Amino acid sequence: MRGSIVVLALAISPFVARVSMAQEHSHVRRHDSPAVSRDRDDDNRGRDDAKKCEDRRRGNPSENGLEHRADPRSKGNKDCAAPAPAPAPDPAPAPAPSGHTSFSGFVFYDLDLNGVMGPDENGLSGWTVQISGPMTQTAVTDGNGQYTFSGLTAGSYTICVLAPAGWNQVFPTSGPACATGIGYSQDAPALAGDVLFDGVDFGFVSAHW
Repeated sequence: MRGSIVVLALAISPFVARVSMAQEHSHVRRHDSPAVSRDRDDDNRGRDDAKKCEDRRRGNPSENGLEHRADPRSKGNKDCAAPAPAPAPDPAPAPAPSGHTSFSGFVFYDLDLNGVMGPDENGLSGWTVQISGPMTQTAVTDGNGQYTFSGLTAGSYTICVLAPAGWNQVFPTSGPACATGIGYSQDAPALAGDVLFDGVDFGFVSAHW
């Protein structure tokens, strides 16, 4: 009996060896397919979500139909985000300064030649004074020799006296040149309120004095 088993084993061994060799030299090859891109699926899903949230135009509805038409973004379970709020309007610009400037002074007979109108010195009435700059005005001195320019906008101005013949100017001694002497350069500031500059005086003496 033992001899028969040995003979059978010897007969089967070449067959097992051939099967084993056939398995080692198999023609089955492995092909790995590329993984499906999750990003691409997400992009497609995002485009679909965006389309379902679009406010589609359907023809030309009447005013009543347009007013009562449901917003497609609020229907079902679309989970659409609310539209972005409109940007806030820009703040209104600050108002420009609206104040005005006045200049005032005396034209006087400067007896002591010091440029200051003293109690014993008289104003020269009826003389013409001019101011030029962003605005131009002309004033005539009153009975006390006083003049005033008012309602002036901001900017740089020149004030001059048009002295009649026979008079020599004593004061001011420096400043912008005028047709008959020397004047003042004055700045009107840009302010919200009004402002007055006085003491813009002119002293003269008679050429025959």
